[in-house]
Amino acid sequence: DITASCGTADKSESGIGRPVQDCRDDEAKARAALETRWSEFPARTRQTCTESVSAGGPPSYVELITCLEMAKP
Repeated sequence: DITASCGTADKSESGIGRPVQDCRDDEAKARAALETRWSEFPARTRQTCTESVSAGGPPSYVELITCLEMAKP
């Protein structure tokens, strides 16, 4: 849910945020990339990263694809 993951994009403890629309655009791009590249990643890595980004708040497609990319050898 892009709306949930970007709900606090313009708010941060430091007072420095980013426009919500930029967050939504980034999430949409990451989702599109995942739709085409999902099968490139091993099932175990997909499961681990999906569980990781779901902990502690709304999941993020950007965080998910980052996790998957970092897990590549």
